[in-house]
Amino acid sequence: MSFAALFIALLIERFFDCSHLRNWAWYAKYQRMVAQKLSGQSPYVVLAALAVPFLNAAADKYRQEYLIFSIFPFRAETYCLWRRRDPDVMK
Repeated sequence: MSFAALFIALLIERFFDCSHLRNWAWYAKYQRMVAQKLSGQSPYVVLAALAVPFLNAAADKYRQEYLIFSIFPFRAETYCLWRRRDPDVMK
């Protein structure tokens, strides 16, 4: 599964121009906004505020992996392996 996803991503990158998606102008704008808002604060507070987008992305990735690899298989197993309550069998 991961090989297929990697292969598809490489094909998309090779045959389609996705360079506009790697634009970091939003982060420079975010840096300027945070520097203006927190101009009197400690540099550590500013650094922590600048790390928020990356921490949010990491947390989002963790939530996705948790849903995919823990909750979904459990639901699939319970759906597939539990016995059906057939009235004819329950006698």
